[in-house]
Amino acid sequence: MSEREEPEPTRGIQWQRAEPAALIAEEPSSSRPVVPIAPHPGFDFISRSPVFDPADRVNVIWESSRVDDVNQVFATRWDAAEAETAIPTDAAPRQVTAGSAVHRHAAVVVLPGGDLVVAYETAPADIYFKRAPFERLATAAERPVATSQREMEKFPFVVRSGRRLVFFWMSADRHDPRPRWRVRVRTYTPAWTEAEASWGPARDLSQTGTFLEGGPGVLHAAVDQAGEIWAAFQTDAKMIQGVRLDPATGQTTQPDPFHIPHTKSKDPAVVVDGDRAVWVFWEAGQRIFSQRLRRDLDPPQWDTNPTPVPGAASGSDANPAAVRDAAGVIWLFWSRSRPDPDATSEFGELVDLYLARHHPDTGWGEPLRVSASPLSGFRPVPVLAPGGRIWLFWSDANGGDGQGDLFFKQLRAST
Repeated sequence: MSEREEPEPTRGIQWQRAEPAALIAEEPSSSRPVVPIAPHPGFDFISRSPVFDPADRVNVIWESSRVDDVNQVFATRWDAAEAETAIPTDAAPRQVTAGSAVHRHAAVVVLPGGDLVVAYETAPADIYFKRAPFERLATAAERPVATSQREMEKFPFVVRSGRRLVFFWMSADRHDPRPRWRVRVRTYTPAWTEAEASWGPARDLSQTGTFLEGGPGVLHAAVDQAGEIWAAFQTDAKMIQGVRLDPATGQTTQPDPFHIPHTKSKDPAVVVDGDRAVWVFWEAGQRIFSQRLRRDLDPPQWDTNPTPVPGAASGSDANPAAVRDAAGVIWLFWSRSRPDPDATSEFGELVDLYLARHHPDTGWGEPLRVSASPLSGFRPVPVLAPGGRIWLFWSDANGGDGQGDLFFKQLRAST
């Protein structure tokens, strides 16, 4: 709080084979189809939100094992207006990274001129970024963010605040692995040229350690209207640590630990609620919790205790992700597992996606099932699209091959 074109030779855009889910029955968007994005027999995984460029084209970045069974970063793009037809026209994926080394955990931002900055982890555990228009990402030069012979750098995240790019990553000494989160700011001139850009020093995000296990969901950050950055990450004490970062100085303030007794807290998601609040959501004990910083109070202060999200405490809920629409409604998505009556899935359970909405005046509404898969849907990734709709992306093992494809669906936001 972001050219080498890889054509799709075998499968193109197809309709999802699952029967239509019982989707948000009271909304017109419930009839909109679930659409696969560049499906392929390899494993496809999305973990960070797509971005819309100045021409209202959505740019989707993910990792895929579709080439030589080595995870690489891929991208696709289509015009936001074309999603009304349900089938994006420019869905042929473009390979952004290549080689024998694994490239993964990509995060993307868009610059004012339309260039994309894509940050990613590459073996042997360093952080790089590429910056280029969508069409030239594959041939763009790799630029280092954090590289070290001694330390492993993992799980990158990047946000833009004004003329600054702020990069986060997890760092661990190979000989003394006590991981910590680090941050580094790259400052640009009004021309936004790389030649005139300058790096600040790498700093610890806080003095609190973290744990090396997990995936790309171990940290999340969002930028508020004043350009300050709010981040939350997992700690080695099984807590969530929330911090505010001033990108001009690189300093953090207002650290706050969120703790649920007798269980590990993980997978934080940060949402800035205008000038009213900052929300942090996370999973603990397969339930979704929230903690809120009340910015409408003087002085601002965190709520006294974490609060379970109503309807997201079934004991099988995970992977929270949230977005705020133009009316101030917070849309919280998560995954929920259930037993597989036919035992057709590898793990004997199915995973559906759920939604609960928090209205500024009335609070939380009832949870609604957004997508039901015959196999496994996981890691929802929502984004607010031009025109006020919510676009939801996720990975799903619906192909029946034990791998995973990406899927997309539009939802009508509040008016």
